[in-house]
Amino acid sequence: YLAQARSLAPEDESLLREQAILAGLEGNHSEAVRLGRLLAKLQPTPENTTILANSLFLSAQYQEAARLYAELSVQDPQMLYKAGLSLASAHLDKQAADTLEAFLRTNDNTTLKAETLLALGNIYSNQGDAAQGYRAFREASALMSGLASALPRAAQAQLALGLGLSAMAIGKPAEAVEPLHQALELLDSPREKVKTLM
Repeated sequence: YLAQARSLAPEDESLLREQAILAGLEGNHSEAVRLGRLLAKLQPTPENTTILANSLFLSAQYQEAARLYAELSVQDPQMLYKAGLSLASAHLDKQAADTLEAFLRTNDNTTLKAETLLALGNIYSNQGDAAQGYRAFREASALMSGLASALPRAAQAQLALGLGLSAMAIGKPAEAVEPLHQALELLDSPREKVKTLM
């Protein structure tokens, strides 16, 4: 239907936007990127650029997505979060950490701040900076203690695991016991528990 409608009105912005979004939802990410590029070229609005950036991210074109998210962050600081996650996905850990740290300075949403700290903890741990990883996981854990289950179970388990493992890495095994126990309780399947322990 949308393709037929677009053949009648090839430069109709709303039809192109709907077709780009639909292609992404259907998992046809290359088509979503192609349509997103047309859309952003036709009308380079923040909404259209966001559609393109999201499509690029889903098609694993992380650096280009990060660039667009960073441009969008001038008007919407929350786009720094998406830029940071894109950079992390591109394995540009230093840039990702800097971007996420910048986002933390602009964000007041406790849940999003905890998710950002979780991402930072993972980045720092991947870089081998156990102390910074521990700091980020600990701050995220403190934020989440007042929000109960605001994070999905998997993210809660990842946070607890990161906190426990980073505590071990910086020589604080006593502080690792409770978060590691919590991580195991949060994991649903025996396979996940065994994988965590390996």
